[in-house]
Amino acid sequence: MSKWLRILIGLGIAGIVCGAFLWFFGVQAFSIWETRRAARKEPAVWTTPVQLLDLSVSQAQGKKLFYFGYVFEVPWDDIDQERTKVIGTDKAIIAFRSGNVISFWSGPPNELTSNLQGDGKIDQKSLRQLLGDEAVQSDYAFKKAILNTTPAKFSLLTPRRLAIQQGMFFIMKATMLLPSAESGVFSLSTNEFKGFQYGHPQSPPKHLSVELFKSDGHVDILFGQKLNGSTAISQADVNRVVQSIHKVSAKEIGFDDPGWPK
Repeated sequence: MSKWLRILIGLGIAGIVCGAFLWFFGVQAFSIWETRRAARKEPAVWTTPVQLLDLSVSQAQGKKLFYFGYVFEVPWDDIDQERTKVIGTDKAIIAFRSGNVISFWSGPPNELTSNLQGDGKIDQKSLRQLLGDEAVQSDYAFKKAILNTTPAKFSLLTPRRLAIQQGMFFIMKATMLLPSAESGVFSLSTNEFKGFQYGHPQSPPKHLSVELFKSDGHVDILFGQKLNGSTAISQADVNRVVQSIHKVSAKEIGFDDPGWPK
């Protein structure tokens, strides 16, 4: 057998081996490479939710606020009425004379999965096949699946379909995570809500945010702390807002426009 023939046979075998590897493990290998590459640029993607351990609640004199059918308490009474405003039908910016700010958004139920369906362009069955039965049960379950996906989830032995599904979750996670998540992502719950807190007050981040989900809607709360301001936002302060929030009707509130503070 000539030297060139042996080389051609060797190259042919190598090509067959590489082709077989790509056929059986190509998706998984690409997922491993891509997630590790993304993690080097954005280390926060390694973060997964852990249970919030500090459940203390501020007892400071505060104020009760009503927005978009929700009521909650803030542990400060220095609201700056001139800078506090409602934007549209679902967002309020509550400013305090200390320089701190709370932004409050309300949204409809299952907003995340509805957006993925593209106003009916993808039916529920197809979405289940794409994301898995558990993830499409609710926006909370969907966000939980996203946040629990890290590069460690991917290996060559991961089934191809699961690798594709987890790859989608990972891309969403890398896109959605706020910078404050680098200091931690925390699972939390109240009598009405389940959700996540992004960031830890003692870091302290410039912003700290909370997402809360329930069957008939969800809210997002962004806590903005003034740099070197007079009032530092503590975990007990955040808990006061989160634990006090609940949904009420306009009739229960006692006036017609729940968009403005009482």
